[in-house]
Amino acid sequence: MSARLRPPRNASVGFVPILLANLVPLVGVARLGWDADTLVTTYTLELFLAVPVTALKTLFAQRPPRSDRDSNFISPSRELTRKRGSVVLSRWLPPVYPRTVPFIASLAVPMAWLAAFLVLALSEANALTAVFSRPTVVVSVLGLLVSQAIDTWRDYIRGGRYQETSPDTVAERAARQTLFVVSLLLVLEAVTRESRPAAITTVVLAVFVGGKLLTEWASYRASHSDAGDTTGFTGWLAGPKRGPESTDDPDVPTAEPDARIQTDSTAVAATAAFRTVDPKHGLFYFSVGVLFWLLSAGATANVTDSSLAVVGVTLAVVAGWVAFQLTKALAFYLEYGTLEYRRYGARLVAYDTRVGEPQWSAPVDSIRNVTFLDTRFADHLFDTRTVRVTTGVGDDETERILGPVVDADSLVETFDLPVAVTDPASFSPRTGAIALLLAGAICVTLVVLTAGSLVPSAVTLILWFLLPALLLAPWSVWRLAYSN
Repeated sequence: MSARLRPPRNASVGFVPILLANLVPLVGVARLGWDADTLVTTYTLELFLAVPVTALKTLFAQRPPRSDRDSNFISPSRELTRKRGSVVLSRWLPPVYPRTVPFIASLAVPMAWLAAFLVLALSEANALTAVFSRPTVVVSVLGLLVSQAIDTWRDYIRGGRYQETSPDTVAERAARQTLFVVSLLLVLEAVTRESRPAAITTVVLAVFVGGKLLTEWASYRASHSDAGDTTGFTGWLAGPKRGPESTDDPDVPTAEPDARIQTDSTAVAATAAFRTVDPKHGLFYFSVGVLFWLLSAGATANVTDSSLAVVGVTLAVVAGWVAFQLTKALAFYLEYGTLEYRRYGARLVAYDTRVGEPQWSAPVDSIRNVTFLDTRFADHLFDTRTVRVTTGVGDDETERILGPVVDADSLVETFDLPVAVTDPASFSPRTGAIALLLAGAICVTLVVLTAGSLVPSAVTLILWFLLPALLLAPWSVWRLAYSN
């Protein structure tokens, strides 16, 4: 880190903007007569609007993520998390690391929860009035956000803290802080639900604001701890220890490659899109979304008895699900879309032309178990082929995907793949059409049952939850459309 970018020695000075911003709610409770609904709305808005800040910090985190993330709240799929390299978008900003995208996708889940919780808070008439009629509430929310933005720019970006941070640490720390604050908000709602003397209510609210401020200090201290050995509550809030400084570089010869074969980026993009609607990769999360919507909308209806609030929760859940699916599709494209397979003597090297970094390498003679994946619809649309292989031996044994590539013969010949190139499996349009008609009939039936209230609402919800299982039948018919 250059001297110009080093943060000041007394890092506690950077907490001053956060401290001042968190004192505004305390003044609101002590002097301006803020009630519990106002505080809940203020802090929920802060948490919800802080998610983009967390996503930005995650995007710039330079260290690779840790491999053991089983105990984390945020645990994305393994796709792309091992990606090497970065892209510079602006000389004023740190490099962007594609391997952080899955962690950003995982933030869609807590963001949907916060959106639902925000709708629930705003559905109370008093809270809604407080937001739009009290300028101090708006000032408080803006102050809380500005304080985070100052800390992010001053210490994380300009001070180079991103160089010492891994994406799993950033996302996990934000998730834990959000969980703790939301728990405090729920306790506050429960404690202040019954009418109490004004003095006691004020004391309760002031204690809550103090607890929130203590949480902010613990989070700040955890994120600015160079030793990374915080313990107790601060240690839990800090999340997992930061990842390794770097990963082992692939073995790449220094000479020019003997041959290059580029993946077809259009076919990769189409495959990423199709994965969002197949039961194995995409529709599973649909059931999770339905379950989440059922819990959120049910709680909202019971507490507020407001149809508008239920609609708001529904839109929040749908937006979160769509954002999650789009981000997963982007992660798949970033993983395979710009790869180039290079032959260096007796080695195969997968090189990413966008980030300019080798991703992995393996001896050519270790490649085995070669299989053409002929059930990818994008390959039939764009006349490409995709191959699954096993590389390495012992601890280095890994199953990898090569392609999609336009010239499968050249791929096999260039890397001496132990497989005979056969014609791709044909696709039966008639069988495919039957599968689509079956899937469409199932979806239309569910829509009609829901809109017409032809069955009890509980049955309808169960059917929507089971939609991925119901679509397995047309999915099986779709796969029968491929024949050798």
